[in-house]
Amino acid sequence: MKRNMQAVPPAKTEKLTARCFRIPAALFAPIAPELWNFVRDFPWDFNCKYEPAECREEILLKLSEVKRRQLSSEHVDLPLAADKRNIRLPNGFTAALSRTLTDHLIQAGFIHSATVSGSMIYPPGGWMGWHTNSDRVGWRLYLNYSTVSDCSFIRWFEDGEIATDYDVAGFNFRLFRIGSGGDLFWHCIYADDWRFSLGLRLPEINFNSLG
Repeated sequence: MKRNMQAVPPAKTEKLTARCFRIPAALFAPIAPELWNFVRDFPWDFNCKYEPAECREEILLKLSEVKRRQLSSEHVDLPLAADKRNIRLPNGFTAALSRTLTDHLIQAGFIHSATVSGSMIYPPGGWMGWHTNSDRVGWRLYLNYSTVSDCSFIRWFEDGEIATDYDVAGFNFRLFRIGSGGDLFWHCIYADDWRFSLGLRLPEINFNSLG
């Protein structure tokens, strides 16, 4: 039976707001060796060239509520970020990791299927500007790895307020719901140091499996 997307998760998840949650890393303990092996072998500079970072203050202005209001006024909706500084990983680079993550979530009874929605790294001073992803509505689960705590974050707008959740050093697992029309999920990303990001698009989820 399909679960209602508005279902309320049990206490095992950390509810950040009505549509954004943290999932405890303990849920992923069975695949921890695979996760750490991926990070250990990851070529963080990726042999890619990217423009030098702007100063932190200038970047944070791009991720402010003032900037979000400006974009919302100009575009109403912005499915893709118009301004960003990250490195999108080649197709297949995270294929094994995404299969491991997906298979684990299926075996745990949390999902029935998933597709990759994004795979990238953020260099120090990297960001992704305000956007909504409204062209692909539904739940997203993001695995992020950050090298330091309390420096990189996801920021979003919900119910007239800005919310910001900072990464801890190591793995972070977040779940949030993308909407469209009058239910947009404006959000943006900032990375003060190297940050890996892998996202899964989930057609349906079973919150009861987290209880």
